[in-house]
Amino acid sequence: MIILKIYRKRFIPDEIVDISNDEVIKKTDDLIITKWIPIKPREDIGSGVSYTFFKEGYKISKFYNKNGEFLFWYCDIIDYEYNKEQDIYTFIDLLVDIKIYPDKKMELLDFGELQEAYDNKLISGKILLKAINNLNKLVTIIEEDGIESIIDF
Repeated sequence: MIILKIYRKRFIPDEIVDISNDEVIKKTDDLIITKWIPIKPREDIGSGVSYTFFKEGYKISKFYNKNGEFLFWYCDIIDYEYNKEQDIYTFIDLLVDIKIYPDKKMELLDFGELQEAYDNKLISGKILLKAINNLNKLVTIIEEDGIESIIDF
């Protein structure tokens, strides 16, 4: 098993969470695949698998219930920082997300948080544009080729 130090940084709420306990299945120069259980126990979600395409700017997760049955895909728009000396990845949540249901219905989420973060100067215009551009790239891929074209769950 690969051991990495991985953090998730959020703007709303302002927090940095150590997610190094996630099981790293694979790591390449462009991708980290992890299996995980929720940090805080939940009744609705039992586990998940995440493909983090950090250079592309998104993380695609497949969520399962406690019986191991598929619930939905969840796509986080992200940025990242890498500390080479310490081998530490920090994935930065750029607020907007996509939820895709089993029937392929797509829901865009958290635009209000993105605007709030920008209005309150928690993020710069550059980060705002990066979030929108990464979201647009991912939505285009999903609409044209389907979520399954990105990764093989």
